[in-house]
Amino acid sequence: MTKLISDSMDRKITLRQRMELWMHVMMCGMCRRFRSDVRALRRQLQQEEFQQVLSEESPTEPLAEDKLSSKAKLSIAAAMKKVS
Repeated sequence: MTKLISDSMDRKITLRQRMELWMHVMMCGMCRRFRSDVRALRRQLQQEEFQQVLSEESPTEPLAEDKLSSKAKLSIAAAMKKVS
């Protein structure tokens, strides 16, 4: 079941697989915990990758976050939460 949990985060799975996964996770606390841990790990990795990209920018160039409007920053943050 752990493979299916991971697969469901990497690609679209079939309706049947989604139903099987949902039913199993509802009954299995260890799989719920695994899914939660994988989601947290993915969020952390995404944040670290984003920070790495920001730190690799040339010091003579303004940081990307300085170029974005507040609305754009909020939109990106919301999209990143949605993906996680």
